[in-house]
Amino acid sequence: MRPKKLWIILLVAILALLAVGVWDHSKTESGKESAAEKKVLEFKSEDVTGVEIKNPDGSDVPAFVSLKKNEGSWSLISPENGAADAAVVDTMIKLLADFTYTKVAGEGEETFAGYGVTEESARKVSLTKANGEVIHFWFGGKSPVGYSVYVRQSLKPHEVLVANQHLLSATSKTIVDLRSKTIFSIDPASVSSIEINSLKLSRVSSGWTIKNTTGEFTADTSAVDSWLADLLAIKAAGFTSPSTADKALPKLALTNSKGEVLFTGAAGEVAGKLRLIHTEKSLGYDIDSGSKQILQKPLEDFRAKKVLDLPIAELSAFKVNGHSFTKAGEKWEEGTDGSTKPTGVDAAAFVMDLDFARATGFEKNDKKSSKKPEWTIDLETSKGEKRKLFVFESKSTENVNVGTEVQPDLMVVPRKVFEKLASAK
Repeated sequence: MRPKKLWIILLVAILALLAVGVWDHSKTESGKESAAEKKVLEFKSEDVTGVEIKNPDGSDVPAFVSLKKNEGSWSLISPENGAADAAVVDTMIKLLADFTYTKVAGEGEETFAGYGVTEESARKVSLTKANGEVIHFWFGGKSPVGYSVYVRQSLKPHEVLVANQHLLSATSKTIVDLRSKTIFSIDPASVSSIEINSLKLSRVSSGWTIKNTTGEFTADTSAVDSWLADLLAIKAAGFTSPSTADKALPKLALTNSKGEVLFTGAAGEVAGKLRLIHTEKSLGYDIDSGSKQILQKPLEDFRAKKVLDLPIAELSAFKVNGHSFTKAGEKWEEGTDGSTKPTGVDAAAFVMDLDFARATGFEKNDKKSSKKPEWTIDLETSKGEKRKLFVFESKSTENVNVGTEVQPDLMVVPRKVFEKLASAK
């Protein structure tokens, strides 16, 4: 063979290989484009105003579920009426709106039964849009290969599609899944009275007060506000009907400033489970155990623990066992009438300690006791507000008991708060 012919043959072979490569690349790109086109639907999930789910016989979920959206809120219509869990419904619709498939498994009605996508054997999910258009899905059997499920879709009515199996679980919802878990639809700011666990909390101009069988106490406003927000945020973990056992639960009632009832029911433990009863709805809610500390809050957690309930910046004078101290500008001066010697008390340091002082506990005040206080402290602000503190010895040498004219119990306070007054006894 001549060299010239050999070169020609080689050149033809190279050109043929290049042509095959270009064709293969074109085919690959075409395949990519085809995969990208396997999204079927083009609509926004927020356009959906109705959902219906028909489950085949033998399902462990309701045979028929109907949901409707009205003024932005989802409601259950069937198998029972009530508010729906909007997050669960919206998530389901979003997944269906983003429906994609990987391939076509079969074509024609004769193939439907084999894939479980007939009207009788499939789970049928219908979405109704605001314009009245209805989109249907028929979910059949699971694919033996991969995490897939066979689906029929109304925009491709004669084809059996292979899609991700998460669509099957997203549409398999029990009534508990679909029902709203919200128990309280109440603005915390509208609540003016709370009754729970034999306690009554009342909102007053200065914050909150507490009443129980032993008396009335000043409440820690921030603690009550925080607890109320936590209470109203409790979600139901399940649903039940009120029973005879629920009648023994402590009362729970919320009212507003007009005396209108916002919620009335009961809350507590029944047979080892936390339960909350809504009397008006005749409905019981199972509550997660994590909410136990909210529903069974002890009195001490609500009580105000600040020893001095006056604004420190407005304090203008105080007396300790008859020794008087007056604020002059930024300094404190000890007064004397000639009959008493100066105590040398660091008044500024004491006032600062008193402002930060907090009770570590409470003890019952024995009013019959004739025990004399170590210190009697009279305090007054520039606006004329007055307070009186009585400081007694405590069972512990590290603490003292502090009483006031209005609080029924004694506060247990670290003794170091009052050590600067030693020379004023």
